[in-house]
Amino acid sequence: MASYPNYLEENAYVILSLSYQIGVFFSRSSLTLFKIKKVWIMTYLQIINFFIFLSVAISKWMPTEFQIPIMFFVGLMGGAS
Repeated sequence: MASYPNYLEENAYVILSLSYQIGVFFSRSSLTLFKIKKVWIMTYLQIINFFIFLSVAISKWMPTEFQIPIMFFVGLMGGAS
């Protein structure tokens, strides 16, 4: 990435927001291809995502580079809902 070691931590909000928006874009772009009949499953997945990120916010146990794909998944779930 960049030449300084804390790039991900210093730009985490922007990077994670971008990951989320890319997930939402892909999810909403594919709604004509996939029909989701059991929306309640995504609701439960979002609840799990909430508790994962709540625990990360409280205890900071997950590095930013592992949060990026999870935030992309959150965007996929949010866009499909």
